[in-house]
Amino acid sequence: MKKLLENNRNSKKIYIRTPRKFTLKSAFIISFILFVILALGYGSVMFFSKNTAKAESKSVHCTETGKIDYEVEITENQEDLPSILESNMSYISSMINTVNLKFNYNLLYDRSLEHGSKYKIFADFFIIDKNASENADNVLMSFTDELYSAERYLETSDKISLDKEMHIPYRRYNKIAKEFSEKNNIDVNSYVNVRLVINTDGKSENIESMNRESVLSLKIPLCSKTIDIDETHSKIDESFVFDAYIPNVRNISLGLVCLLLTVTLVIMEYAIISAYIPRYKNYYKKLNFIFRNYSHIIAEMTDDESFEKMLNEEINLRYVRNFEDLSLISDIVHQPIKYYNEKDGNVAYFILDNADFERYVYVMQNYDD
Repeated sequence: MKKLLENNRNSKKIYIRTPRKFTLKSAFIISFILFVILALGYGSVMFFSKNTAKAESKSVHCTETGKIDYEVEITENQEDLPSILESNMSYISSMINTVNLKFNYNLLYDRSLEHGSKYKIFADFFIIDKNASENADNVLMSFTDELYSAERYLETSDKISLDKEMHIPYRRYNKIAKEFSEKNNIDVNSYVNVRLVINTDGKSENIESMNRESVLSLKIPLCSKTIDIDETHSKIDESFVFDAYIPNVRNISLGLVCLLLTVTLVIMEYAIISAYIPRYKNYYKKLNFIFRNYSHIIAEMTDDESFEKMLNEEINLRYVRNFEDLSLISDIVHQPIKYYNEKDGNVAYFILDNADFERYVYVMQNYDD
């Protein structure tokens, strides 16, 4: 905004420019700093987000194998039959005493490392209504027995393994299912599902987690006259890789540098906006207030006058604290106030020359309120 003030005693026009909140120069500086802040901030995010690199040489290659073998032990009073029957046969359920299981599990690493393992064996018992629809909740009875639990921590090797034998009390589970069916006079399907749950972990360089859970199971029918044991989920044989990542030190260093520069520039930007601009605005606001209300007693210095010369002359100088006091003296002595502004616009001088005997000076700087 430009205001035009004309002195009544001097036909020469005085122009005072009131800046916007951002002058062209300050707006350019602030915008440039903001652009650099955004660029550096984006750079630091990118460097930190890419601070890892896949390292195939550090990856851990694993081979996992496991199976459940079984044999069926029949009751002792069966003549002409061996006491132990092999797997993959059909069995008469009423003749079965126990189902003897052999659990075998191995997890092989391609290097020696620190690891641990937990093993649990469960027997899940289910009685299901044969006549219920598939979408209905047709489980009539269920419970779970924990048959075995073990934990090994910690050891250093290239292998985790388990070999365990266990006798499943088939006769007991079969009796429970038969009694339930007879008592409730309902046709049911029943079975016991034996599960081996293995939880393993390992500690290797630059691998965040090597936790793994594997499950082997064997489904053993109950109640039926003859049964076939379901081995669908009784085996594991697969290979997999735990990928390792190594820190990229160069990326992390660049990210830290960008972050530090970003914080520094944010502080600079805040300082410019919060400190410099408000005072710059208040200075010109006060300057225009003076010219708007006292232009009739203000005269701009002529080209042949020198402010420095006035100060160096042997004439008493009296500094006043505000412009209002200077205006009162001007009314008393009937002399105009001469105005001088430095080229950089930071300081304004108002001088009242009282017939060359003494001079009154008011100085207004850009931080003056």
